[in-house]
Amino acid sequence: MPAIPAELLPRMRELAEGAIADAIAEVDAATTAADTPLEPDQQWLTGRYLADASQFPGIQAFWSGIGGFVDGVRAGEWQLYHDKMVARASAGGIAADTAAMLVERADSGFVATADGREAAYATMDRLVEAALGLHEFLIANEANIEYRPATSSTADPILEAVPNSTALGDQMLDRVDQITEALAEIGSLDRVTRQRLTAGLTTRLQQNGIQ
Repeated sequence: MPAIPAELLPRMRELAEGAIADAIAEVDAATTAADTPLEPDQQWLTGRYLADASQFPGIQAFWSGIGGFVDGVRAGEWQLYHDKMVARASAGGIAADTAAMLVERADSGFVATADGREAAYATMDRLVEAALGLHEFLIANEANIEYRPATSSTADPILEAVPNSTALGDQMLDRVDQITEALAEIGSLDRVTRQRLTAGLTTRLQQNGIQ
């Protein structure tokens, strides 16, 4: 690990966090097509969706888009981050020799925290796989899940989807649980949008930072 003066460490970390945010923003823009949904339908994970998933093709499109985004971030990884780090150091009014020192040290520190970044990517992978898996499962079993609107506004909307067997219901709820667990880990359980998911990944990668 290249040594740098201790007083430069805060500046290096500031530049590194900005470089991570820049890299993710670039991948997000590159993987967001004009027709890419920016959030799943509001009925997602409600009884209406769980019973009639084939009527919500936009949900599959949303999660496929998130999967493409995660793949793009992982593929760009070190090179994209390095380029953004160089750009920020160059634009920060830092002397060339100091900027080169900061970039070299940050590059080494970034490589050293690869395991932490992979853990963040893995959580996003689990979320996407769980969401797409649930969608496929629901379509395959749509004939066996009945929608029964609740008679009370306080009723749990997920209970409006009524499978025709306990086993099918357990499978459905287990798949929903996998999604909510991943969302809780990312910090986006209360509302799901592309912006919140990308922000959650950015925060985790920044917290992982550089060694």
